[in-house]
Amino acid sequence: MKEFGNWIAGTTATELSNEQCIIDVTPPVTNEGSSIFHSSEKYLTLSLDSSLGQIDIHLSFQVVEETIRA
Repeated sequence: MKEFGNWIAGTTATELSNEQCIIDVTPPVTNEGSSIFHSSEKYLTLSLDSSLGQIDIHLSFQVVEETIRA
């Protein structure tokens, strides 16, 4: 699952960089079984049903202002 997450994040980062949008991808965290997700940032949860059971993907976005130097 981690490699799947890395693949999606890497492809997304590449496509967004083509639009002059720079993103920082952090390593994914995986949990097995029941767990509670806590974050100080707002996040979006995507729930996917699969033959292996339910998979929840938590996405968090943060806007960072960057000063453009001439």
